[in-house]
Amino acid sequence: MVSPLAKTEGTCGENEGGQKVKIKIVASKDLTVALAKRVAETAAKHNSDVRILYRDKGANAKSLMGVIALSFKKGADLYLVAEGRDAARAIENLKSIL
Repeated sequence: MVSPLAKTEGTCGENEGGQKVKIKIVASKDLTVALAKRVAETAAKHNSDVRILYRDKGANAKSLMGVIALSFKKGADLYLVAEGRDAARAIENLKSIL
């Protein structure tokens, strides 16, 4: 389960659609096409809306092209934001591959 302070910081709340989870992580590797594909496929397995925020950009984590456009490097500060009934599980799964 994602804690409100997973890695460095985050928040967790409830709403009508289920959970809303936002955490900050540090990328453990450079973004490659293979990693972007894995991120998009993992996010697509969840019903929640999932976004990745990097600098002044944001992307739907279910969109391969959106994730590729973020072009982050190892050590980058990323925010994972999910909203929906399986938000915590979506964040946990994405956190494990990023």
